[in-house]
Amino acid sequence: MMPDLPSGSSKSCWQYEIRQKNLTEDLLRDCITAEEMQSLRARDFEFSYVDSTDKAQCAEIKQFILRHEWLKTMPLRPSHRFVARYKGKLAGALVLATPNSFSQILGKDNKGLERLIARGACISWSPKNLGSRFIAWALRWMVHNTHYRLFTGYADSGANERGRIYRACNFKELQGHHGVRELYLDPMEPNGKWQWKRNFFKCKQMKRYAKILGISWEKDWSKGTKILWEKMPTEIQKALKDYRDLHIKLCHRKKIVPKKKFYLVLGKDRREQRNLASLLLKKTQPIT
Repeated sequence: MMPDLPSGSSKSCWQYEIRQKNLTEDLLRDCITAEEMQSLRARDFEFSYVDSTDKAQCAEIKQFILRHEWLKTMPLRPSHRFVARYKGKLAGALVLATPNSFSQILGKDNKGLERLIARGACISWSPKNLGSRFIAWALRWMVHNTHYRLFTGYADSGANERGRIYRACNFKELQGHHGVRELYLDPMEPNGKWQWKRNFFKCKQMKRYAKILGISWEKDWSKGTKILWEKMPTEIQKALKDYRDLHIKLCHRKKIVPKKKFYLVLGKDRREQRNLASLLLKKTQPIT
């Protein structure tokens, strides 16, 4: 679902507005003086990877993202988390995730090499270049500790994002427009949130449809968040899908500004970098 619009100037990046809004409270809470803030440099911060088994730090990252990242949500399928700290204080969080749809920039057979930069934010009193230094460190860590080599990210034009941080990290911008084009609002929930169309196809939503239609959901019809359509009787499949399509048609719709998409292919060394570059699809034409 989409977050509410932040208050303030519509000309500035929403993320910047959040930094400005939180600044006074952040300084007081973390006991940072204005003089200390002005003297801070990216080299003063310590970067580290956070394993998913570290529940305390994972919870801390989540709360940080909810407060400092404009989307105010965690991604659906987070896979890797990183933090930036100053004297032990959490000053930045970065979350990589499994993409909702793979870009196939390195070809169909290599889509498993991709991770999405899904969420990221730095605290209001941090230096301006901390974000780019943080991303660069995290991606180097990924290359040396995992098999991932393709990293993608989006700049939401609707949130006045221009992708400056990606360009600072040597990402290339893909041609064309990316991301969803429409959002939907359920007329039965006028005070609800605008949502993406894919939400209507999720397992939990289909279970709601089944309940409305008086259909008892069998355990073998799903596994986790995946619907096992082949296990379901044909007439029930049709009933659920017909109800879903009707629900979508009844929803209010609004167009949204397409996003810009950036990518970086990163190898361990020059040899691997050349090999990866040779896999780039010819139709992958970056904007220079």
